[in-house]
Amino acid sequence: MILLSRRHILQILSAWVIALCSLMAVGCADSHEVVEDPGKIEVYNVEFRLKAGNAVPSRATEEYGTSEECYIDLENLKVLIFDENKTLKQVLYDNGEMDDVTSLMLTGLGDYVLRTKLDPADYNLLSKFAVVALANWRSLDGDTKMKSNWNGIVIDKTQIGILTIDDLATMTFQLNPVADVDPQPDSWIPGDGRWIPMFGSRFTSLAGYNTSLFNEGNPMPIPDVNLVRAISKIEITNLDVSDNSPVIESIMLDHRNTVGRLMPDYNFTGATSNVTSTTIPVLPGATTHDIPFHRQGNLYTLYLPEMDLPNAASRQAIRVNLNMDGVKYQRWIYLADYLADGTPNLTGPYNSDWDAVKRNYIYRYTLNLNYNLDQSIGVVVTPYNSVVLGPIFGLDDPESND
Repeated sequence: MILLSRRHILQILSAWVIALCSLMAVGCADSHEVVEDPGKIEVYNVEFRLKAGNAVPSRATEEYGTSEECYIDLENLKVLIFDENKTLKQVLYDNGEMDDVTSLMLTGLGDYVLRTKLDPADYNLLSKFAVVALANWRSLDGDTKMKSNWNGIVIDKTQIGILTIDDLATMTFQLNPVADVDPQPDSWIPGDGRWIPMFGSRFTSLAGYNTSLFNEGNPMPIPDVNLVRAISKIEITNLDVSDNSPVIESIMLDHRNTVGRLMPDYNFTGATSNVTSTTIPVLPGATTHDIPFHRQGNLYTLYLPEMDLPNAASRQAIRVNLNMDGVKYQRWIYLADYLADGTPNLTGPYNSDWDAVKRNYIYRYTLNLNYNLDQSIGVVVTPYNSVVLGPIFGLDDPESND
């Protein structure tokens, strides 16, 4: 056993006190660095990710979409910063043009990382702002099936302090306009320079920026900007392609919007996500002229702007034209969920989920058309991840071949 005198004990305690004070002093200095003196910050190095198609699960799927549905044309991409007053503050990326402090790196399908330097003369640790991305915003021009109308809006550095988020809300496009021909031309499909317009926004700040942690090689990460597609998709698969099954001559959409808006209805001080309501509640440019689904093998696809479906009649929107042994029939598919007995649910508790066709959503149906003794046709409707619900039996009155 080692015995210590009172003097030795006091000496040890004194050393501990000195060491503790030293640690506290260092801790105070570190704490001061974390808080950061704004006057010491020469530049804010930041990075964030642009995610095409919005990876947040939609109503029926968690898929990211096809390569065409996620494609971002860098010649038609703008990345903007708006201040708390919703006014344009800075242009980071402008249709393929970047300044000498900004870079854009592709890291995956429709997934880009943007790095830039923000000037302390324009930003501080308390600054709140929204990073806004407009993807494929003009790549639709010149396409006979999709026209854009930007209402004369100029989006560039000359509009800093002038252009507002509300101005962007007026930007519209026309999808599958009615042509004065019979039959109607094939529906619009993304690809070959025609890409899906998208909008994304993320409200954020520079709070927590620390020069001892972040620099040009290690920029401060700010939250992702999720890009939401401005149109919806309906996909119908014919499961039965045997020789003795009815022939599908065409699948047509009857009621539809022809006009859409680039920007969804969202909370400016948050982030874009899958929408809960349509941006255009009425049906501007709506038409009773039908439009054919694009066919590829046994898959039928249609892209369309969001639209309201205010009553049961408007949900009877998809017409399947059949030919059975030379006799023509029509079969209607409702834009609705289906009950276990195969009938559309137009009054049930989930009825409100189908009051509208919403942007960035996929509505997928499967058809199972089979002969039997009473010549009935079964139509099965399933969401993305569901089991088969049940057939609809019975044919509409046949039409004449003439």
